[in-house]
Amino acid sequence: MRHPVLGHFYLTTDHAASSYGIPVLVGPDNTAYGPGDILGSDAPLSCQFQPAGHMVRRWTRLTGRTVEEQEGAQLFLSIAGE
Repeated sequence: MRHPVLGHFYLTTDHAASSYGIPVLVGPDNTAYGPGDILGSDAPLSCQFQPAGHMVRRWTRLTGRTVEEQEGAQLFLSIAGE
């Protein structure tokens, strides 16, 4: 699974940091983020220095998300208890 989120960030289970089918958010430098990890200056301006979960929640609110994308986002957010 690999779903573009915002900018050059994407949700994927195809990264070493992903386990048990739970996706991670991966940045342009291949850094993996969990929902509570703070994004740096390489994130889109509206998400800089915010938790990765913030970016994924914003992304899920955009129209046109598929069922698979929504499910991946929910799995990602679930590890933070959301």
